[in-house]
Amino acid sequence: MEARKFLIRKLDNLAKQLSNVRLRYKYDEYEEAHVVEVTPKAVFNSDQFMLLGVEAENEFNARFPDEWLTFISDDNEDMGIDGFDGEEYTIQGLGYANSEKSQISVTVSHQRQTQKIAYA
Repeated sequence: MEARKFLIRKLDNLAKQLSNVRLRYKYDEYEEAHVVEVTPKAVFNSDQFMLLGVEAENEFNARFPDEWLTFISDDNEDMGIDGFDGEEYTIQGLGYANSEKSQISVTVSHQRQTQKIAYA
């Protein structure tokens, strides 16, 4: 899917611009929506993320007018990624508190296989 590839590139860029963020992406088949969970909530509520998130949504909507994208915070009980079968893509910025390394950490899940990739 072109929309997924586009979103993964966008999430990579967001993680570079927001160093203390974790972004988890999932396509929700039931809702027919692309969902991105933003952690921590302080980043989700920040002015910088609001600007970058709106920019990403506008570009997504212009390219994929028949698809739906939403950003949620990690405390959204109704829509949290944990309520789904699992995320398809996760990226953490350099300063994310739970990051194991001092580099961008990426997890890509394909069916039952999970692969960790680190970018310097």
